[in-house]
Amino acid sequence: MNAIGPVWQRHRIGAVLLALCTALALGLATPAAAQPAPAIEEIRVDVSPLRAKGVGNYADIVRAALERALADRFANRRARGGARLTVVLERFELRGYGSGGQDDWMFGFGGAAGGLSADELSGEAVLTANGRVLAREPLRVALPPGQSGPWHTPDFEQRRAVNLAQAYASWLARRL
Repeated sequence: MNAIGPVWQRHRIGAVLLALCTALALGLATPAAAQPAPAIEEIRVDVSPLRAKGVGNYADIVRAALERALADRFANRRARGGARLTVVLERFELRGYGSGGQDDWMFGFGGAAGGLSADELSGEAVLTANGRVLAREPLRVALPPGQSGPWHTPDFEQRRAVNLAQAYASWLARRL
C-alpha cells in the first residue's frame, strides 16, 4: 500500500500542476481580449505636418474625411469622460497613376517592370486619458490609385485622398 499511495499522490500533484500551468498559459495568451477597450470622448486630427510639407488643400480634405471616418469607426466606444484620440498625420502621397502594364514606362507611369505605385497616408495615433498615454499606434496605409474609381473624372484625386483616410480609420479601429 505504501508504494501505491505515493504514486497516486505524485499523479495528483502533476495533474494539479498541469491544470495551473494551463490556466496561466491561457491567461497570458489573451490579456488584450480580456481588457475592455477604453471609451473615447474626443477625436482630433492634426494635419499641421502635412501643411508644413506643402500638401495644400489635400490636408483639409484628408482631415475632414478622417474625422468623419474615425467618428464612424469608434461610434460604439464614444462616451463622456473617455480618453482623447489624437491622430497626427505625417505623410500623404498620391502617386502617378497607370495601368501597371509593361508599356506604361514609356509614358511615365510605373516602372520598366510594370509596377504600379500606391498612394500612402501615414501618421501616429495617441490615446490619452488623465495625462497618461494609454496607447500609441504608428500606422501607414497604402492603396492602389485604381481602387478609387475611374481616373478620368474631375474628383479622382479627392476620392483617392478620402479612400486613404477611410482605410486609415478602418485599420486604426482594428488596432486600438
